[in-house]
Amino acid sequence: MFVAGNGNGRVEVFDLNNDGTLAQPTATYILGKPSEHARRTHADAWSESQTEFPGALAVEHSNQRLFLVDNTTGQSLPGRGSQIMVFDIHPDRIATGADVLFILGQPDANTKTSGLAANHVGRRLGVAVDEANQRLFVSDGSNNRVLVFNIAPDRIATGMAASTVLGQEDFTSREPGLSIRRMSRPGSLAFSPKDERLFVSDNGNNRVLVFDAAPDRLRTFSAATDVMGQPDFETASPRTDMRGFA
Repeated sequence: MFVAGNGNGRVEVFDLNNDGTLAQPTATYILGKPSEHARRTHADAWSESQTEFPGALAVEHSNQRLFLVDNTTGQSLPGRGSQIMVFDIHPDRIATGADVLFILGQPDANTKTSGLAANHVGRRLGVAVDEANQRLFVSDGSNNRVLVFNIAPDRIATGMAASTVLGQEDFTSREPGLSIRRMSRPGSLAFSPKDERLFVSDNGNNRVLVFDAAPDRLRTFSAATDVMGQPDFETASPRTDMRGFA
């Protein structure tokens, strides 16, 4: 089990029994810090083995990798951004203080600038994995979009470009919107492998958008197939009943 601890700026890894209960109360490994006693670092300590403010994470079991969003403590400062760190979590290789395999959303582990490109993200990220098709979905909240990366072992690379973008017509646009194709400050993501649907929390519009994410149908600027929390794709009113969000 992987637990992102914002206060300590690290990820704690716990062993579980076959029934899902904790094998022991203490973490077995620490990712993002060199030891169990190390805590959050400052910007001058960013590196391939150091996390600063870990957030959303997703586990890919087939290749035993952890995709972790690492934010900066200066999220409100102009120019600051986030990155996605990819760790090897194979039982024979995982270790406290291990280096990352790859960095996505930034050119390297030492960079956390807010950007707008196919290979550069902003702030407030969420992640979800499609294991069968080897895709990583990344919600880029400050850029009002969702990026799709090919994470196949023979394709993934540090600083790589996304293959598809949702919520925008291209990789250099970031305007928020309220429609069947646009979004505002997307956050948490969930992917349903059974029917290949992607659920996007569209925070700025008080709704959840549902996309047909089948590889042969998902395209840049695809339209959502369904909306939850609102009666239609043109309404964003906060609601407090059983049918809406706020």
